[in-house]
Amino acid sequence: MKICILSVDFYPNTGGIARYGLELARALIRRGNNVSAITRRHGSDTPKNEQVSGINIYRARYRRWKIIGVLLYVFSSWLKLRSLAKNGVDVSHALIWLPDGLVSLLGLKFLSIPYYVTIHAAEIVLNSRGIKGAILKQLMRMILSNARAIIAVSDFTRDKIRNYGINVDRIVVIPNGTDPFKFNTNMDYAEIITKHNLSGKRVILTTGRLVERKGHDMVIKAIPQVIQKIPNAIYLIVGGGEELSRLKELVSNLRIQQHVIFTGFVSEEELPKYYNACDVFIMPSREITSKGDAEGFGIVYLEANACGKPVIGGRSGGISSAIVEGVTGLLVNPLNVEEISNSLVQLLHDKDLALKLGNNGRCRVEEELNWDSIASKINKEYLRVSANKDNSSL
Repeated sequence: MKICILSVDFYPNTGGIARYGLELARALIRRGNNVSAITRRHGSDTPKNEQVSGINIYRARYRRWKIIGVLLYVFSSWLKLRSLAKNGVDVSHALIWLPDGLVSLLGLKFLSIPYYVTIHAAEIVLNSRGIKGAILKQLMRMILSNARAIIAVSDFTRDKIRNYGINVDRIVVIPNGTDPFKFNTNMDYAEIITKHNLSGKRVILTTGRLVERKGHDMVIKAIPQVIQKIPNAIYLIVGGGEELSRLKELVSNLRIQQHVIFTGFVSEEELPKYYNACDVFIMPSREITSKGDAEGFGIVYLEANACGKPVIGGRSGGISSAIVEGVTGLLVNPLNVEEISNSLVQLLHDKDLALKLGNNGRCRVEEELNWDSIASKINKEYLRVSANKDNSSL
C-alpha cells in the first residue's frame, strides 16, 4: 500500500507523538508498504525533503502565528498531499486531529483518499469555551466522523472520543509500542554511571519533557522521605522543558541538591543506556483539566520495561493501558507524595519484586507491545476498512 502519514510533530522531534509516527512508519515499511510523511519545517536548517529509514519526508511551511500559522500549514500540506496523489496514495493517516486531520479531510473530499486518525489524549481534552470551544468541537466531530477509522491508543482515549458523540463502531483501540531491540537489557551503561557519579547509588529515573503533567515535582517532593530510608538514592531527570527553573528551585528549597541530577537533553542513542543505569523508572503523570492536558498512554513506560526495569506511573489518563498494575509496575495517586515515596522505597528495597516486574514488562513488550505488532494491527485496519470502498461517513 501507499500510505501518507501526516503529523505536525514528526522527526527530527523526539516527543511521544513524533516517536510514534517515526516508528510506525518504519514498521509499516518493513511490512512492504510505501510510506511518505508530511510534517512541518523546523527552521531553515531542516531540509524541505529527505528520506529517513526509507520514509519519504516532505516538510510543509509553518509559522507560529496561531490561526494564521495553522492555515498556512494546512494549505502547504494539502498541496504536498495533492502532489503525492498524482502517483497514488491509498490511505492517509493523521497523527494529530488538528491540523493534520483537516488536511486528511480535504484529501478525502477532493482526492477521494480515505483517511485514519490516531487520537492520543491531550489533544482532545479541550478546555476552550465560548465560540472558540464550540467551533473546535464541531470541527473535531467533522474530522473524526469522516475518518474510515479512529485509532485510540488507550481505553481512556476511546472514552474521551465517545464524549464527543462519535460512533463507537468507528473507534479501535491499538496501544503504543516500543522497539525491544533498541531498548534492551544487554547494554553497557558504564559511561552513564561514570558521567553522573552513580557508582553505589540507587537510581530513580524519569525521562521526558519537563512539563507540569509529567509529575517531576511530585517525585522531587517525595525524595526527602525516600532518602530517610535509602540514603544513597539519586533522582535522575532526563529532558528539558518549561518546568526546569521551577523544578530546580523546588530542589533547592528542599535542600536535596545532592540527590537530584538534571541531565538536560540526551540523544536517542544514549537514552537506552540511561534506562539501563536506573533501578526504578517513575513518571506519576496527572490530568490537568484546566489546561486540557492528560497522558494518553506513555511510551516511556514501555521503554523502561523493555530494558528490564520496574515502572511507576500515575493512576490517571491512559497509563493503566501502559502499566499492568502489580505485573509490570505500580500505579499511584499522582497527587499523593506519601504514596509515591512508599512505592519508590518498596521497589528499591525489594529487589526480587523489582526484577519480577521488570522481566514481566520485557516479556510484554517482546510479545505484544512492539512496533511490528502495532503496525501489523494498524495495517490490517487499513486493509479491512479500505476493502469496503462504500463505507459511509457518519
